[in-house]
Amino acid sequence: MVNTEKALRPVRVKIGLPQILIRVAPALQVEKQRVTLAAARDLTRRLEEAIATLREPYGAPAHAWLD
Repeated sequence: MVNTEKALRPVRVKIGLPQILIRVAPALQVEKQRVTLAAARDLTRRLEEAIATLREPYGAPAHAWLD
């Protein structure tokens, strides 16, 4: 999803109405295997890479973190 970080603005009380784009990737093939920490880390890495590839044309999200 692109531009979701603009929907709730941290500085203004008002809700923003940005155009939000939802990109859908092909299904990620996951082989049946024993559940291990290494397998979970590998799957997490593959998911993060797939998301990064979908976001490439739009750049990183403009997060506004509040402490």
